[in-house]
Amino acid sequence: MSLTGLFLIIFLVVHLAGNLQLLADDGGRSFNEYAYFMTHNPLIKTISYLLYAFILLHAVQGWALWRKNRAARGNQRYAVHRLRAVNTNPRIASRMGWIGTIIFVFIVIHMYQFWFKMKIGD
Repeated sequence: MSLTGLFLIIFLVVHLAGNLQLLADDGGRSFNEYAYFMTHNPLIKTISYLLYAFILLHAVQGWALWRKNRAARGNQRYAVHRLRAVNTNPRIASRMGWIGTIIFVFIVIHMYQFWFKMKIGD
């Protein structure tokens, strides 16, 4: 799950860097070059399919991990472990599922607004 998450984070950083080309003061030339590269490079097409697979795999792995943890707890729903081998912020860890859901909803909306309309139409 960590590798799929790392791949998704790297994608988001690269995607942001590409979109920041819009802020370059060159009349849109750098963004147009970036867009041309992204639409005409066969490696990017392969990576895009890999991205879809990693999104699904990450979601399935997260769901499976949630079920496994829930089954392992049994009736002890809110057990608190004071001693941890790894220093984890419990507030962040407890909200990870919600944060992932919010990001997923944003991605669905973003894909609908840009990719879906471009590929399939209104």
